[in-house]
Amino acid sequence: AVRLFRLAADLGLAQAQFVLATWYEDGRGGLSKSWIEAVGLYKLAADQGHVGAQLNLALCYAYPPTQMSQNPETTAHFNQLAAHYY
Repeated sequence: AVRLFRLAADLGLAQAQFVLATWYEDGRGGLSKSWIEAVGLYKLAADQGHVGAQLNLALCYAYPPTQMSQNPETTAHFNQLAAHYY
């Protein structure tokens, strides 16, 4: 499944990018846990308007792991984008 989602994500499909990001965030699907990979994939999907990715990306910036810096401006930006859909 990971191989197919990676192929779809590489083709630019936002839902596949979002799913892979959640797998990297949690270390599922045989993938090693990686916040850096997760954030990169969330950003790709969020930039295409994927609301779930926008919300998850905002949370990543609001409550980052040790290898990321907290960024209130980026958190607010992605929260605001996602809010337009609700």
